[in-house]
Amino acid sequence: MVIFIKQKPRPISTQSNFNLDLINIKNMTNPLDNFEIIEVKQGELEAGMILAENFFYKGSQTQREALKIGVELNNHSAGRLNNLANHREILREEGKSMGDSIKVFKKTNGTGNWIEALRNDMLIRETLTEGVVRRYREEGASVISDISDKTKPLIKEVLERQITLSNLITEKSKSHKVLEELLTSPQFKEDIEKKILEPLSRKPIIGTYLSYAPNTIEHSLDVTTLAVRLAFEVGLTIEDIYDIAIASTLHDIGIDYLLARFKGKENPSPEIMELHGIYFVEKILTLGEKKIPIDGLTDQQVKIMKHHHTRRDGLGSKEPSADKHGVVYIGKDITYNTDTPELLIKAAEWKKISQSKDPKSPSVQECPVIFNEIVYLAERWITGIERNETNRLEAARLLKSMEEESGLCARTQYIEPFLKILGKSYFNH
Repeated sequence: MVIFIKQKPRPISTQSNFNLDLINIKNMTNPLDNFEIIEVKQGELEAGMILAENFFYKGSQTQREALKIGVELNNHSAGRLNNLANHREILREEGKSMGDSIKVFKKTNGTGNWIEALRNDMLIRETLTEGVVRRYREEGASVISDISDKTKPLIKEVLERQITLSNLITEKSKSHKVLEELLTSPQFKEDIEKKILEPLSRKPIIGTYLSYAPNTIEHSLDVTTLAVRLAFEVGLTIEDIYDIAIASTLHDIGIDYLLARFKGKENPSPEIMELHGIYFVEKILTLGEKKIPIDGLTDQQVKIMKHHHTRRDGLGSKEPSADKHGVVYIGKDITYNTDTPELLIKAAEWKKISQSKDPKSPSVQECPVIFNEIVYLAERWITGIERNETNRLEAARLLKSMEEESGLCARTQYIEPFLKILGKSYFNH
């Protein structure tokens, strides 16, 4: 098991120690109260300001950071960002314009080195819960490991052309049947309930601290625990919560094998890379022209998996299409009664695109499920955080960014309890 903190390991916590740790956390001040994130126009950045967004070098396959969240600007770096349009080798995150204002942290409360105090605060919280979290993760990871072991041969068959895509959609392979045996077994259902759902319903704090996923099995567990915790919080039925647990568990199916296969290669086939994108799960886990899920999965579970990157504002991953234009998915059930003005403006833009005769325009379709937003929020949090001791400000920045996007990336009734979970569990339990 990975040791999360670079220090002498703590013994596995007893329940009494865990409760004491929670009391200690409760008595800590909330670090979110000590700062806000503001936007500063280019030309007005100064040395000493702390960055609240990332910048990357162009042409880097690994998106190597040029400047990262938490960096304190000096005269040189402030000068570069004040004239960003002239530095064409640098890219902004999330497709921002080179001339847009730049986000920085602004101190509102506290004294002394508040940045270092914030990092230390988060480190203490993680350390206090490390023992219980580790014990829980060992249980949950075993469930996802079983799925991973059963799916790797199936992914390999497809990628190495042992089974063609045309055959894949008309018949089951031997590997399909092995996976089906796992998904339909009473033991698998019991493991999901006993090792993932029950621990989260009894002690939700365990699943809502920052995670440090070194591979897909751990990552899938991290996303599952957080998505299921949110599903409990918003009061979904146990049937829907189970669907979300299965979809979260399988959402990155096969990516371990793909990453190993393409390690060291510069130009993997676009066809193969598309397969592990937005519709990879559909290619592997459904059969026939009607795309019927294999035994052990439901249509809702597959759709949640397929759309776990789909945002309500249409800015998520685009599904490839035969005409190469792609399909843009928008949020399901957008209404004038409850949705934000920004989202309604987006809806008008989508309607215009869908009615356009421009052959280059993408197809605009409504997302067929709503619970994908729960998985989207969980994965965005887990993958959006820099998992190292030097850049813990990413957590605080990401939390505030998701608050700003309430209604756009997911429904407000999901965003509000999600932020409450993270704010209480991680920052101020």
